[in-house]
Amino acid sequence: MSDYGAVRASALKFKGGKDASSHKKKKKKKNKAKRKHKEAERQEPLRHGAWWQVKRPEDLTGNVIMESESGKYVIALDNGTVSVGESTKNSEGPDVQEILTIMCVSDNRVAIKTPFNRFLSVESESGDVTGLKEAIGALELWQPIFDDEGLVLFQGPNKKVLEVAPGEKAKCSSAVGEGNTHFKLWSCAERKKEKKPIGDAYDVEDETGLTTTESKIARRFQSWQDGKLRLSGGDANDLKRAKQEGKLHEALLDRRAKMKSDRYCM
Repeated sequence: MSDYGAVRASALKFKGGKDASSHKKKKKKKNKAKRKHKEAERQEPLRHGAWWQVKRPEDLTGNVIMESESGKYVIALDNGTVSVGESTKNSEGPDVQEILTIMCVSDNRVAIKTPFNRFLSVESESGDVTGLKEAIGALELWQPIFDDEGLVLFQGPNKKVLEVAPGEKAKCSSAVGEGNTHFKLWSCAERKKEKKPIGDAYDVEDETGLTTTESKIARRFQSWQDGKLRLSGGDANDLKRAKQEGKLHEALLDRRAKMKSDRYCM
């Protein structure tokens, strides 16, 4: 009896009871939060005049606007001053002073041009950032560093990062991780569609199986003289053994050669 006494007694739980109701409420609350987050993501580009956020280094080129951590935008004046503007964006799009141009100089260095055809430059001693240089030199080169959330740091030639705080002029004297150094970049360039790479047999076999691998390889290499896909109809176990022996591609080539419709096997 002592063993039975050690068991904790609890009320019976029925389907549709209080626990189920609580679970439904939590699930409903979670779904509501997801919908709210998706709606915020959808509305954010509209808030910037339909400009889209740059989150990858390969998309960093052409005209951009730089949103600071305060939610306001970096502006460049004709006297060379670089600072944060007073307004936040709406669907009307950016002002002229807020539009900067990213010019790729090398694989990991860019130059930032103002609307007045001048480049952002770092004063080597003070770290002050101005937009007065007419040509690109060592002090006008910046290294963009993206984080996992798509925010960007700009590391200057002095190994410090660009900082633009509200009410102050831009400087390049901060260490990585300090405030007012992260930016969201918004672009109006035509968005490039990612092309899916044409994988080889090793790319496909892990996902769809060896039979589908054979079909895909045949579609890539057959000459299609009669417009019909032709497969050897051989046993898939033969391909499995060939894969284990490291001869998968050789086996696929032999099977296609038997069909006499491959442009590399005829």
